[in-house]
Amino acid sequence: MIFIAVIALAIFAGIYMGGRWEGSIKAWYSLIKSGEKTPADIPIKTKRYILDYPLYSAGVTAIIWVVVGIVFGLLNQSFRVLIGIIAGGGLIATSLLYFVGDLLWRPIIPFFFPDGNLSEVHAFRLPVLGKLLIVLLFIGILPPVLLVNLSWQRAQILIAAPNPETVLENLRLVQLFILSVSIIASIGLAVFTTRSITEPIDALRKAMGQVKKNDLDAQVFVTTNDELGYLGENFNQMTAGLRQKEMLRNLLNIYVSPEVAQEALVHGTKLGGELIECTVLFSDIRSFTSISETLSPDKLMTLLNRYMSMMVEVIIKNGGMVNKFGGDSLLVVFGTPLNPADNHAEQAIRTAQAMFGALDIFNQERSSSLLEIGIGIATGAVVAGNIGGDERIEYTVIGDTVNLASRLEGKTKEIEGNTLINEETYQQASQNFTFQAEHIPNIRVKGKKETLGAYAMDIR
Repeated sequence: MIFIAVIALAIFAGIYMGGRWEGSIKAWYSLIKSGEKTPADIPIKTKRYILDYPLYSAGVTAIIWVVVGIVFGLLNQSFRVLIGIIAGGGLIATSLLYFVGDLLWRPIIPFFFPDGNLSEVHAFRLPVLGKLLIVLLFIGILPPVLLVNLSWQRAQILIAAPNPETVLENLRLVQLFILSVSIIASIGLAVFTTRSITEPIDALRKAMGQVKKNDLDAQVFVTTNDELGYLGENFNQMTAGLRQKEMLRNLLNIYVSPEVAQEALVHGTKLGGELIECTVLFSDIRSFTSISETLSPDKLMTLLNRYMSMMVEVIIKNGGMVNKFGGDSLLVVFGTPLNPADNHAEQAIRTAQAMFGALDIFNQERSSSLLEIGIGIATGAVVAGNIGGDERIEYTVIGDTVNLASRLEGKTKEIEGNTLINEETYQQASQNFTFQAEHIPNIRVKGKKETLGAYAMDIR
């Protein structure tokens, strides 16, 4: 009757003590699940309750065992009974309950901590080394200590016992009991401790596999505040940094050409340039001022963006690099250090043909204000590199060849054709590529004192 009363009282006290923590956790669980609150609204005190819940549960169990040990120690007037209950059953049951509770409670943690920042809460933290030492205590230390103590006690009794066989039988039974409990407790502790370590590592391994496949949305659920949880937090921070870097890379590729972005990421933004030979293509929409006067700003920007999108697509497909947007004009380069090519003159002509093909498709989508463009292409020496200052730089090409391409485009309004190429472009491109072009021996362009030869193309 005393045993039943003590156990019942201990259980009731445990339920009462645990209700305080459970009530707060359950209340916040309902509020978050209903959408009335978010995990960010949880008070820091409740967050500690959530992280320390397995510890509180194990603590209540420990208190129950202490109370039971004291009561039965006093009833038996035996200090050994008190120590045996507390150090034997109490420690084993409390530790086993803590590891089991911790493992079962982990799936709940991400609900309250979706961001996984457990280290920001100053809660109880049992490191991996501590877990391993507890397992070592109950597997390698406590059972031998109990068996040695038991053997010593029974040996003393055996000396003065009138019936040694009874003492030996009792010794055998108690040894079997201690051995059985130790084996069961040791297996349980080993299993749950191993799972508490291997499960976070396995989750991290799978997430790293996702990152290896370029899935930067990979994330691990942080369920502990030990070294493994800290490792998970840092992994999530790493993937967040990678996602931000990828976003910046994508934005950089939008605002500048991918080649320029890659060059800046790999070699930095050193100012300077080098003299190279390349081919420059300059394109411009004819009578664009008149067209813009008839359209609202929104429709004008929609028109330009659609046109530029189609042009850029075919330019990139043919090996060109858009160096500059000039409102309705495009400056494209071929054969620079960022997009090297031996046949850059041929690439430029093929790009011009593809641009007029894309323009036909663009005009077919419209019922009015059909666009016409002119293209000038020049091959020759340019200076390519980064120009600017400490605050802002730009990769560009400068030189007479660039100016010539622009001037040739302007001359397309005066000839029978929509494309003009200089002599060097024709000579290089015609070596391995057949195209129709009419030679114009004497063309005078702005900025040149002497006339020059060019070739006119009417690309349809």
